[in-house]
Amino acid sequence: MHEKESNPRPNSPGAQSPIISRARRAFTLVELLVVIAIIGILIALLLPAVQAAREAARCMRCTNNLKQLGQALHAYHDAYNAFPTGSGRRDPRDPNNNEGLRTAIIGWTARLLPCMEQMQLYDQIDWEREPGNSGANVLVMGTDLPFVHCPSARDVERPKANYAPTNYVACQGVSGRGFSWFKPEGLFMIAEYRKINDVIDGTSHTMALSECLIGEPWVKRYGSDTAGWNACLAGTAPPVSSNNTSGPRSFSWFYTVQMSVWSYSARLPPNDFLTANHEPEIWSNFGFFAARSSHPGGVNVAMADGSVQFVVDEIDIDVWRASATVAGGEVVGF
Repeated sequence: MHEKESNPRPNSPGAQSPIISRARRAFTLVELLVVIAIIGILIALLLPAVQAAREAARCMRCTNNLKQLGQALHAYHDAYNAFPTGSGRRDPRDPNNNEGLRTAIIGWTARLLPCMEQMQLYDQIDWEREPGNSGANVLVMGTDLPFVHCPSARDVERPKANYAPTNYVACQGVSGRGFSWFKPEGLFMIAEYRKINDVIDGTSHTMALSECLIGEPWVKRYGSDTAGWNACLAGTAPPVSSNNTSGPRSFSWFYTVQMSVWSYSARLPPNDFLTANHEPEIWSNFGFFAARSSHPGGVNVAMADGSVQFVVDEIDIDVWRASATVAGGEVVGF
């Protein structure tokens, strides 16, 4: 008989595999830096896309705000057979100092409150109080309204602490004049109403509302200094470092004491860079204030038919101005 082998064969069921010792290799510094660089590149590529998607969503919300306001304008017209006045102020030519409107210097946004499901706030307004920014109106004028804020606009402190601001302003035409005896061409005036029948150019070709930046740019009152405000429009006026009037841009949706608060003029193109430091006000009822927004490349505009369009900064200035008039005889479109 053969003797049993003392050690089983390596391939036999009872055999034990030899232990193989292998050291695990870690990332080298170069490899780690390459991975970090790749991740950085991917983030750099992805971040603009995320930001663009977010801005698109914000711009859509802004569009919806303007659509609501445009629909409210038509609901108001259905109720009163006219669009609201831009600012309810007294007409200085009237010998009785009363133009027939409630004259508490309250503007178009406040008049739309019932059409924006804000009847409770509307009922608190004292329309007879002069000048309108005191008494019972103090609570109203300080109330923030979500539908008058563009989501893309940066958060700013209130230019005037007691007033809730707005990013949406009304088109007063091209010439920068407010009272009807100045013959303004836009849909909104001071102390006067427009009707749909007045919009001879067509409601789909006539601007009603657009955007502005709260408190920006500064406003300087030039008065009768024609050379001064012409220099401002040309971008050659010396810069200013503070607001020169009592009414910064759009400081209140309620109290429309000055045109810089509630309106814009198509005399200036959207986001006009020549007046980026300050815009000229001649008097409280006469001035040039551009439509401005925080959206890249343009502004949202609500037309008189209630539709909303995005208008680029590079729009032909003649088309822009023609769209601001109610009866200029032009047939234009963005």
